[in-house]
Amino acid sequence: MNKIIFLFLVLNFPLFSQENFTVNANTLRVRNLPSSNAEIVGKLNKGIEVTIISKSDKFEEI
Repeated sequence: MNKIIFLFLVLNFPLFSQENFTVNANTLRVRNLPSSNAEIVGKLNKGIEVTIISKSDKFEEI
């Protein structure tokens, strides 16, 4: 009996192309969850460049 073996290679590529952007607001609040009611865990000042690693409806994960 012949057996078929499938080999899956996991490559180190994101599922979407990552995007960089520069903060345009005077202060951008960084939250721990994608909700406007979530705890603010940091702030980014205007001109800071960040990389988006995932997106949801109105929020981006950096």
